[in-house]
Parts: sequence; structure tokens; C-alpha cells
Amino acid sequence: MLEIHGKIHDRYTLEFKVGYSRYSPSAAVSDFMMDTWIFIPDSLYINAKTYPKSNFYRDFRALVRLITPVYTLEEVADEEALPLSRLLMCCRELAEEPSEEHEKTYEHQIKMFGSITRSALRTAAVGLYRETEVNAFRVRLDGIVLLLARIMAAYREIPRKAGLDRVAFELRSRYDLGEEYLCRMVNMHLFRIMEYAREHFPKDYTRVVAAAATYIDGDLAYQRERGFLLPEEGNSDNNRNFLHRAGQLKKYIESDLYILADKKSNTFVLQQVFFMLAAGLSMVFATVVSFSFQQTYGNFTMPLFIALVVSYMFKDRI
Repeated sequence: MLEIHGKIHDRYTLEFKVGYSRYSPSAAVSDFMMDTWIFIPDSLYINAKTYPKSNFYRDFRALVRLITPVYTLEEVADEEALPLSRLLMCCRELAEEPSEEHEKTYEHQIKMFGSITRSALRTAAVGLYRETEVNAFRVRLDGIVLLLARIMAAYREIPRKAGLDRVAFELRSRYDLGEEYLCRMVNMHLFRIMEYAREHFPKDYTRVVAAAATYIDGDLAYQRERGFLLPEEGNSDNNRNFLHRAGQLKKYIESDLYILADKKSNTFVLQQVFFMLAAGLSMVFATVVSFSFQQTYGNFTMPLFIALVVSYMFKDRI
């Protein structure tokens, strides 16, 4: 089953997200092929002359993204569940026995925890938007805020439990990057929920979002204390840096979910056959010219030398 979503990624990139899922217990490998057509209006002046095929394939980039492991927000907040318990175990292993293998696993678990939390919060927010009654919406939002507070508290407590103060600063800073990403991601979703509540429950807005607003105020104060970059009203340079860093953090956390796919032309074999035929034809031409002049003028003569040079020139062009 295919699900295709297209969007403008930035000023220079058009992104198509294709979801493919097929499970067969008897098949060890799922093999599939997808043909894609992109139709562009003539008014944009993007055609074979202004944007040739070679440039398109040069700019085209294919990435395979793994599906984020599915957990509910309640499961993420549970310290006995896999996300938090696995993260704590990997931190302890790195602190007790620093090694390249433990370092890779430690960084991978930080990234996976960030991705899992983001996916769980997004799912919880989608369910929240289905609530049409104001009290039910408020109760559900308060529950989400409580779970987020538990998740962030548990994440911040792990370095002390695992003894990460014993590892090198560069390794410890990777955990801080994960925390900064979580703060940005949680605040972003809560702000979106608050905007939704302002639009749909304007009369009860203050009461509905009270818990979320209190959490955000406390979290922003914590981020300022930690020195995390935050937006400032009227400071365009700072806000530009904030957006850039937010994008970099997102790419860093989600990097373990992406697999770089090699691009390969489906006409490669046919293309090579034509190249071989062209090379053979050019060699036939050069050989015929050489033999003809050799029979007429003999070996090691100036006319033969000139004929060989000219025939090679034609051979190269053929």
C-alpha cells in the first residue's frame, strides 16, 4: 500500500514522502518498483532546455526512512518500559566501560528516544484534536502535560543514575543535545495545541490551557538557565539562529532513521551495449582506413602516418 504526500521542504527543495508497507510472513525480502511522473506547468519555464534530465538526476536524492517504533505517551513515561529503561542501561554501560561500541549504542538510544517521544506526542495530539467538548479537551490536555513532565524529569535524571559525569565532555554533550531537542519539540507541540484551543474554545481558553501554559513557562525558565538558544521578540538574528539550530537538532536526532539509497539507472545495461557497439564501429572505421592506406602507400610513409592520425580523430568522435 502506498501513501504519497508532497510538500515544499524549503526554498530549493520539493519533498515527496512515500509510505510503503507490505508484510508477508513467507517472504524474507519485499521487492517492489515504483514509477513516478511529475507534471510542471509551462508557465514555470521548467523544461528539457532549462532543466535537462542530467541536472534532474544530479539534484535528485532518495532516502529510505524507517518507521519510528510505535509507543504511547504513557509507555514512554513508564521508566520500566523499553525506551527509558534501554536508554538508562546504555548510559550505564558507557559510564562503566567506555568503548566505541558502547558509544555508538549510547548515541543511537538518545536519538531513538527523541524520535519515539516525538511520534508518541504527535499521536496524542491528533487524538486530542478529536475532542469537541471543552471539559474533555481540558482533562485530556492536562493528562498529556503531566506525562510530558514525567518524561522530561526521567530523562534529566538518567545522567545522575548512570554516572555520566565520568564520561568525556564530548560524549556527555550528546545527551544534552537530546534534551535540547526534546524541549524544542515539546514546546512546539504544546504551542500548537494552545493555538488550536484558542481557535476552538475561545471563551474557555485560559482555563483549558492553564496546565500547558504553566508547564511552558517553567520549561522556558529552565532552558534559559541551561543556556539553550530561545527566540526573542524583535531580534531577527537570534531568531534566525534559533530556527537554524532547531533544524539541525531535528536532523541529528532523526539521522538514525534514514538509510541512504543508491541511485541506479534502469537503462544501464542497454547503455553499455550501445557504447560497446559504437566502440566497435569506430575501430572498424580506423582499421579499414589504416589497411587501405597501407596497401596503397606501404609501411612507414608520410601519407600512412597522416591517414592514421585522421582516422584516430574520426574514431574518437564516433
